[in-house]
Formats: sequence, structure tokens, C-alpha cells
Amino acid sequence: MSPQPLKLKKEDITELGRWKANVMRYQLNVPRSLAGDPAKYRNWLERCLKNLDNLLPEFKKQNIYVILDMHTPPGGRYGKMQLLGTASDGKRAQATPQSAFRMFFEDTYKDLYLSCWKEIAERYKDQDIIVAYDLVNEPDQSMSMPKYDYLWLQEQAAKAIRKIDPEKLLIVTCDEWAKSRTFPKLRPLPLKNVLYTFHFYSPGEYTHQGIADQFAQAKQGKIKGYPGKYDGYWFDREQMRVSMKPVRDFQLKYGAKIYVGEFSVIRFAEGGAQYLEDAISLFEEYGWNWTYHAFREWNYWSVEHSDDINDIAPTKQDTDRKKVLLRYFQKNKFGSGN
Repeated sequence: MSPQPLKLKKEDITELGRWKANVMRYQLNVPRSLAGDPAKYRNWLERCLKNLDNLLPEFKKQNIYVILDMHTPPGGRYGKMQLLGTASDGKRAQATPQSAFRMFFEDTYKDLYLSCWKEIAERYKDQDIIVAYDLVNEPDQSMSMPKYDYLWLQEQAAKAIRKIDPEKLLIVTCDEWAKSRTFPKLRPLPLKNVLYTFHFYSPGEYTHQGIADQFAQAKQGKIKGYPGKYDGYWFDREQMRVSMKPVRDFQLKYGAKIYVGEFSVIRFAEGGAQYLEDAISLFEEYGWNWTYHAFREWNYWSVEHSDDINDIAPTKQDTDRKKVLLRYFQKNKFGSGN
């Protein structure tokens, strides 16, 4: 998972090449203050894509594919994002009508969303290093009755893209901020080369450690560990398997290909390396694709920063969390889809 798109630099990609990473989810993340203005949205999106264009030679040199992630669709959400969804701490991540995308209700943004995907597909249809179009990041319509259903709208984008680019992977996201529990209401699209994605931050109380209140408890030394008891049950690798079961069932029922677009644990959480090891080992067991959240985006998600909550400088030594990623990256083969 990339940093903010305009902050990604050539040397970042070079470093990921040394790690043997083979794909980056490049987030087309438009600031909330600009997302509601179609002209400003287009301008920002173009800046993101131009930066990507300038970096494509380095991606090719390092054998790193690119997934284009519509992280902020036109219009954005009705409400403030900071305390919503997987960006929160689990207990405060409550779905509200404000968490819905405006394009679910307003034609201006729905039309712009489809138009942007058509233009992106036209721009990159002949670029093999661009491997997939991630149609929308973390939709949520659980507390609303939208004019345009989250899956229907993704399907319209997918069909529009297919008329321009018949081969690239299409990534379809489940509802409720991409939670695994919503897979039972997902249905396969009648198109080829489709991946189905969810984001894994379970339990949120552990992975986020109070992000919504700026880690107030953690800064007082009350740091949660893994494995551990959350919401009355013991959470470990086997409970992870239970949490992912709706996705696994969908995979087996339809022969679907699965992509874990985001997963992570805040860097100071106790047992973070074991958490990542257990999660990735299950992804690998099930044959799922995955991207870690995130690379050089924010120091609290960074595997290049220590476990010390107060230390905001990158460490010179590889952290245990980074070692987990590096060990799995060694298995990557460019061009194999693995």
C-alpha cells in the first residue's frame, strides 16, 4: 500500500525492490476538502496519475506491479472520515449514514466516478505494469438506502472498463468498510479476471489501540497484546480463521480469487510480528493475494519504525514486523501472479 500518492518517490520504489515486493496498491486519495468539487477532484486525480506516470519506469525496473486504488471516489463521503470505518479503533468504528459515499445518492458523482474509470482505463490499457483496477475503497451503505447500490455501481464501472481494457484484473470490494462478514451478501460479477477483496483489521481494539483518541490509553502504558481476549473470546490464529471464514466460503463456493487489500497492526502493539505472521500464513494457505497497509504513509503503520510508541524516527535495524514481510516477499516471482 502506497503512501499518499504525491509523496511517493523513486527511491521509495527502489527500496521496495530491495525488499523483493512485487506489487504496490497506489492509492488515488483525493483530500476530503476537494472531493466534493468535480473540477478540483479531476485536477487532483490528474496530479496523482502524472506522478505515477513519472514513476512507472522505476516500477518496471524493480519488477513491481501497480494496483490503481480508487481510494477516494468523486464526492467522497457525507461525513468526516477520521472516526469511521477501519481507520478507527474498532469500538468507535460505528457505521452511520454519513459514512456512505455521495456517489451512492447523487448523479453528479456517480457519473464522474464512471467517467474517471473510463479515462483511467484508456490511459493505462497498454501498460502491463498496471496490473489491476481496484474499483472503490471501503464502501459502506449499511446504515442507508442508497439510490445506487455499492455492488451495482462497481459492476457498472467494471463493465465500462471492460469495453476499453478487456484483460486487466478488476477488484470488487465488499460492504461495511470491506469487512469479511459481508461476503455472504456479495455475488460474483459476470466478468473475467475479477478479484474480490476485504480488509483485515480484527480485532480493531488490538490492531488500532485507540487511534480515535490519539492512543490515550496506550500512552499511559495500557497496551493490548496478541494473542488475547477481546469481546469475551480468545483471539489467536484459529480465531483469525473463523473471522475469515465468510471469505473462504465464498472462494470455495464460486472458485473466486481473493485479494486482501489492507491488513496491519499498529507498530507498538504487543505481539505485532506474531499477528502479521499468523495473518499472512492464512492468506498464503488459502492462496490469497495481499498488500500490507502501509509503506511510508504514517509512522504508526510503518514496519521501518520501532515498537516504541514515542519514537517517531525510522530504526536502523529491521524490526520483527519487517522481518515477517521480508520473509514472505522472498517467495515472490515477478509475472507469476504470486
